[in-house]
Amino acid sequence: MLTRSALAALALTLAAPVPAQAQADIGSILDQCANTARSFFNANGAQTNMRYNGARVDGTETVGGEIYLNGRAPYIACAFSRGSLRMTEFFVDGDDQSSFVTASGGTSSMPVFAAQCPQGNTIDADRYGTVRVNGSVASVTVFNRNYFEVYARGITYSISQNDDGSGLQVSYQPPGSAGGFCEITASGSGGGSGGGGTASGTPGAGETDTVRVQFDRGASGTELSDNLPPGASRRYVLGAGDGQFLYVRVAPWSGSLDYQIFNPDGSFLQDMVPSRQEHRGQLWQDGDHVVEVINRTNQTVPYNVIFGIE
Repeated sequence: MLTRSALAALALTLAAPVPAQAQADIGSILDQCANTARSFFNANGAQTNMRYNGARVDGTETVGGEIYLNGRAPYIACAFSRGSLRMTEFFVDGDDQSSFVTASGGTSSMPVFAAQCPQGNTIDADRYGTVRVNGSVASVTVFNRNYFEVYARGITYSISQNDDGSGLQVSYQPPGSAGGFCEITASGSGGGSGGGGTASGTPGAGETDTVRVQFDRGASGTELSDNLPPGASRRYVLGAGDGQFLYVRVAPWSGSLDYQIFNPDGSFLQDMVPSRQEHRGQLWQDGDHVVEVINRTNQTVPYNVIFGIE
């Protein structure tokens, strides 16, 4: 068991200056660490004092602080994957309680989905449990493994599912007006052969390769994780029909990417756009549509890509 001073020393030893792009997510990981501590102690109203301890040399973000419980204040330490809200470590007074994050329904149990909500708002969750509202990472409050709430710009989004993962629903509650349900435009497990995970192989620098995308049985979408070397591109092939709707989101972990979409006849469905711009639109041809993700930078870029067809 590590002492509090040892934990603090370890954090200082491994921490490094925070990259500029990580600054915007500090509040979110502080909130998630605090909320996980409250869930662990079943003390939803408990006060906390969480502090950002910096990034380790591998990019892992670290957070630590106290939760105040009836005359005692256990020390909490959390770690998150670089550039995401996926918690990888959870310690209470030096004891490793990381298994609680998965067992209790930490964001690792968040369903993979994309949804369109009224007033032009969008919300989606990737296979790491990172939730984005209108393209920006949002903080998640975990109530249990089947119910989550996300708060962004005055709107509360509620995400729920059954114990077996069925019955996914996303609702929203804006301030001062009646709420409603969001339309699920893509959903899937994010895992399984050909239905998520990491695509096999990686193109070399300046090269292009092709991957056929398959959804898990019963799913309307999937997510893949890949890396693109400098100057390389990867073409994702999706079979779809006239009148269906296609959703695409490319999310670099760092750096920048572009993508373009081709119709089965080779014409452009979507001209080249930066990854920060999602695609959501109706198809007008039957056959294989191609989404080409392109790295025009001089460094390898890791990324996730989400596809949905309705």
